Amino acid sequence: MTSQLTGRDNVGPLPSIRRVASISVAATLNWRNSVWGYWINFVTVGIADTGFIFFVLVPDYAPVWPSILGPVFWVLAMIFSTIALLTRTKGATPTFTGDNTELKHPQ
Repeated sequence: MTSQLTGRDNVGPLPSIRRVASISVAATLNWRNSVWGYWINFVTVGIADTGFIFFVLVPDYAPVWPSILGPVFWVLAMIFSTIALLTRTKGATPTFTGDNTELKHPQ
């Protein structure tokens, strides 16, 4: 929740830590379809969004219309991440060590 006087979070640094953790995991692990990244972000963002729904939206501390977009995008992201994880090809992430990218000319 945000204080109306200062405009800052009243709950301490924990929400910021969750945001940084979610972005870091998404940028490093989810980009490569990691199962660990999937579950870490599922739990981290899931706890934050369900807490937001139950403790901010349900008691009507914030208007529903613009506030519901965060949880809606979380559900959409989890649907698409699940599809990507289930349809991935093992070892399909390219590694750049040993790849020869030189242009070969016919002789």
